[in-house]
Amino acid sequence: MSRKKQIANYKPWLVVIKKLEKQYRGRKMIPNCPRCSEPFYLEELVQWTGKPYADARIKKWREQAETD
Repeated sequence: MSRKKQIANYKPWLVVIKKLEKQYRGRKMIPNCPRCSEPFYLEELVQWTGKPYADARIKKWREQAETD
């Protein structure tokens, strides 16, 4: 793909998804949970949370993790 076309098609919100897809392709690599470090399949991602609520929960979890 030409550089000009790549720039025109660039969608920053898809960067993470494309990276996940590339690593997951063929199921040779499975992601680990960032909190418990257990592996999981992407198909298990079936529930979503609003970003403001998620940001608050993640911040709280990080603060608790620092004090432990």
